[in-house]
Amino acid sequence: MAKLFLSFYLFITLSLIIISSLLDIFLPTDAEQNSHTQLSVYLIEAMSKTPEDLFDTLAARGIPFEVLRINDIAWPPSEIAMLAEGKSVVLYDEDGQSIYTPLVDNSLIALNLPYPENINSEFFSTYAFLFLMLLAIGVAIWSWPLWRDLSKVNRSVLSFDQYGHIQTIDIGKGSLIQPIANTLNGLNEKVSEVLNSQRELTGAIAHEFRTPIARLKFALAMHPQPDSDEWSALESDLDELERLVQELLDYTQYESIQPELNIADLPLRKLCENVVEKFSLHCPHKFSVNGDNCILQADGHFIERAVNNLVGNAIRYAQNQIEINIQCQQTQIILSVEDDGVGIENETKDKIFSPFYRPDSGRDRKKGGAGLGLAIVKRIQDWHGGSCYAENSDKLGGAKIVLVYNVPP
Repeated sequence: MAKLFLSFYLFITLSLIIISSLLDIFLPTDAEQNSHTQLSVYLIEAMSKTPEDLFDTLAARGIPFEVLRINDIAWPPSEIAMLAEGKSVVLYDEDGQSIYTPLVDNSLIALNLPYPENINSEFFSTYAFLFLMLLAIGVAIWSWPLWRDLSKVNRSVLSFDQYGHIQTIDIGKGSLIQPIANTLNGLNEKVSEVLNSQRELTGAIAHEFRTPIARLKFALAMHPQPDSDEWSALESDLDELERLVQELLDYTQYESIQPELNIADLPLRKLCENVVEKFSLHCPHKFSVNGDNCILQADGHFIERAVNNLVGNAIRYAQNQIEINIQCQQTQIILSVEDDGVGIENETKDKIFSPFYRPDSGRDRKKGGAGLGLAIVKRIQDWHGGSCYAENSDKLGGAKIVLVYNVPP
């Protein structure tokens, strides 16, 4: 917008200067209209010693004059001094101006020149008309590319379809509204991503809920007795539905908008040890936390949530051992969670951070969850400017999920 305002301001300023200069060159000004008055004074003063030639010249130019005696007019002392020096005196009244020039024989030649009112009025009208017309033409030339580009933006926005897409706005790099077009193109991409995400989320929710609901309907049709195996299966299905709902709510909360992060210095190893201590109370697996106690500048709540998700994910697939390693480097802090499970196939390493994705091997839906835990981890990493990736553990043989945080200089 600043570029647009500056362009219009400079255009108006330069237009006023250029148009005024051109009109002053090609149109007669007041000075030019009164040039015969200045010429008359020059001729009278130059030819005051030869009245006959002066009279002939004025008559030839059509300039009216009359000859008076100096004493015919009561002159103030200042004008008498000027006449004595042979200079002309110019007097003004409501009808025009009078020029008095002394001659050699103690007489005066007087020229009575009316004001050029009609000429001034015609000149002003012509000047105003040409000025406004040229300015209007200049504004039209300046605004034409702007109008053309705005029309493209309007047509593009009106092309909004049912899938949330609009046509890409393609305008030249030199356009004054290119920043607006770039913003709308970026908004188009974000809206499309949000709508696609919502469609995927809706489909995934329906898919995730279909199986436990079908089991519940089947179990209810059997009229199970309390404390029976069928009754326990009903409770298990309800628990699964509750977990699914909670995971979906968490993912929706993290997906909608980035929260305001409360950045603080976190002792990363201490945080991981606290997470492991909570899990070890109800889990028979063997846990270990290795590495230095790096200080990470991040939001403690969300980093703890990410570590919780990684450890919980490892518990589902580990056979006996889970290990957390922390590495402090000069430019990065690397945190990894490894297990001794079946590992991850190479073709699925880049997909496990996608919402609702589960590999078809050992890490499948039988282990529980909706496939949102690692998607939430990736979202938290994005908020902190970090990254994450998956590989197989050389030490334990299972999966290894790695979180990378950049250390500010």
